[in-house]
This record gives sequence, C-alpha cells and structure tokens, in this order.
Amino acid sequence: MDPPEFSARLWAEAEAKQSWVCLGLDVVLTQLPTNYPRTIAGAREFLRTVVDASVEHVSAFKPNLAFYLALGVDGIRLLTDTIDYIDHRAVVILDGKFGDIPDSVEQYARAAFDEFDADAVTVDVYGGWETVEPMLVDPTRGVFVWTRSSNPGADAVQGGSQDADPLFMRLAGEIHARAGLGNLGAVVGATRADDVRRVRAAAPTAPLLAPGIGAQGGDLESVVRNGFGEAPAGVLINAGRSALWASADADYALATRDAVRELRDRINAARAT
Repeated sequence: MDPPEFSARLWAEAEAKQSWVCLGLDVVLTQLPTNYPRTIAGAREFLRTVVDASVEHVSAFKPNLAFYLALGVDGIRLLTDTIDYIDHRAVVILDGKFGDIPDSVEQYARAAFDEFDADAVTVDVYGGWETVEPMLVDPTRGVFVWTRSSNPGADAVQGGSQDADPLFMRLAGEIHARAGLGNLGAVVGATRADDVRRVRAAAPTAPLLAPGIGAQGGDLESVVRNGFGEAPAGVLINAGRSALWASADADYALATRDAVRELRDRINAARAT
C-alpha cells in the first residue's frame, strides 16, 4: 500500500491528536532559559525538552531555516539533530521560503527532503510555477506556497484585501488548479482573517498554514471559522514566540506545553461553533 499524500497524512495526524497546532522552533541562543548555557549544546537540550513536552499536543513542528543558518555550521547540525529527534512523531515543516530557478530548487528539494528529512517546506512562487514544481514531485512531501503575508506592507506586492482581483487571490486559484498530487497548500497570515476566507473559497481542498496568532495579534476564532473545510482542507495554526518562549525559567517546558494545549483547545472550541 502506497503512503498517503501529504495533505491526507496531515489531516489524519491532526485529527488523531485532535490538534491543529504547529509549534515554531525558531531558536535564539540569547533567549534560552536561565538553566541552560547559551550555546549550541544548550539549544539542543532545550529543543529536545520542548519537543518531548509538546509532541502529544501538536500535529507539526516548524523550524525556520534562517534561525539555524545564523548559527553557522553548528546550526545546521542542530537543525538536523532536532528533526532526527522528532523522529516522525509529528509533521516537520522546514520554513525556508525557497524559490529560485528550477535547477536551484531541485537542490533545495534534495536538501529539505533527502538531507534534512522534512515532511514539508514553505516556498516563494514569485519566480513562477516552474520554481515550485521540483518540490512537488513526491506527493508524500508537502509544499506550502507563501500566498498572503501577515506583513503590514505586503499589499504593495500582493494586492489589498479590498481589491477585486489581487495577486494573492490569483495565486490561491493557481494552488487549487495545481493541487492534483495532494501535497500543495498555502501560507495565509492569521492577521488577515477575511483573506483566509477568500483564499479558502478559491482553494477549497488545500491545507492552510496560518502564522500570526499570539504576538502578532491574529484573530484565532475568525481564522478557524473562515479557514476549515472538509478533509483534507485543514488550518495549521502556528504557535510562535508566545509559546516557544512562554517562560525564561526552569519551568519553560511546562509553560510551552500549557501554551500549545490552550491553543489546541481554543481551536477545537472554535471549530465546534
């Protein structure tokens, strides 16, 4: 029996855990809790403890590649070690916003899927769809297209929320048209709940990844009500800084666990209304 397409696997993972929470793993050495040395070794132990504390309550982890590249060669080893430690207990989304000419993207795909063993990636499609296609070859590996940013200045490129035919909506339509392999989704900022609704209408089967809840002030209940569709069209809500750095003291793992559990329960409550 062939393994399931990525979108189907994500839905099954999230529904089995009754959690659509994605925990960002954007490690910063200077923010490590007080009981850890601010070193790569300290970060490794911190991330392992966070994973163990939260893995039963999240369906995905999302390390942002930039935070590991900033630590140099040791940061790449830290990323590899962390993904290995997760060991398929949850979906891993490598957040790299990859995008380039096809030859380069083929190498990004090899790095993300073969070397790091990520389950999914984020991509930037500004260079055209041929920059995404090398990432889509394996239907068991997911690709989330950066569709609608939570950045306040995004309107200048993506079009405005009140525009009749903004670029981000044309992109959402393309995602739906190209979703045949079952592994293509969209990143839509949770700070723009009505745009979540519009993207969902244009891409009714695509899984969504929604950053911007918590520190950025996104409206969770509106995003959930506007974003969820029938399987496999779920909405991963990213728990970022407010969850990973929920405490700077020795109780940090419990604080992170409590933060993701609270977010999970709020998502489930919003889905039930």
